[in-house]
Amino acid sequence: YLGRNSQGFYRGAARDNWEYECRDEAVLRDATGEPVIISNMGEDWVEIGTAWQCLEDASTRKNAKVQIRVIAPFDADMSQEEMIAALRQFCSTVLEPMGLPYSAVIHEPSEEGDARNFHPHISMSLRPMRRIEPYAWEIADEVRGELDGRDGVQMLRHLWAHSMTEAAEAAGRNMQYTGLGYGARGIDFEAGEHLGEARNAMVRRGQHVAVHEYQHTLPRYLK
Repeated sequence: YLGRNSQGFYRGAARDNWEYECRDEAVLRDATGEPVIISNMGEDWVEIGTAWQCLEDASTRKNAKVQIRVIAPFDADMSQEEMIAALRQFCSTVLEPMGLPYSAVIHEPSEEGDARNFHPHISMSLRPMRRIEPYAWEIADEVRGELDGRDGVQMLRHLWAHSMTEAAEAAGRNMQYTGLGYGARGIDFEAGEHLGEARNAMVRRGQHVAVHEYQHTLPRYLK
């Protein structure tokens, strides 16, 4: 999460995060060629960015959590339509009823990466916020704590899995997803670490990145 006590926090960080997530070269486009942006904060990416700035400015407590940033998994067998449906389902049934502001996009795989690596970026806040007219919002004084902390993260995992299951069933695929981790399912499997854009760029330039080298030499299934 991005908070006022996060290392390197500066005014405008929440908006900058959003503008990075919705950049043209990364975002999936729909059948009409429009970027897939799912949000209750504004009508376009500019208004959404302004909303994030307003929310950041209103979060004045020293330890305020301004923005929760989520990268969720997709099943590689899902169609792009299923991916969009799953993301819409999650935002509309989990975040919307709680009055929480959110902005979400789906990133396409990078040219150098795995062609199956479509993944959603969801930015949200635990502080309810309501858009009352263009470029005007009401922001609550208190936060919703149900989705905070370890228990909140686990709940989000289960709710995301449910949204993917619903999207798969609507597409005629008999799939059931779970939010349980490998250990809870009794699977002796080590998940890889997400490198992120900066370290991926270093790998592409041929620079040494320790975790990348480690993950390419480690057997995926541990004995």
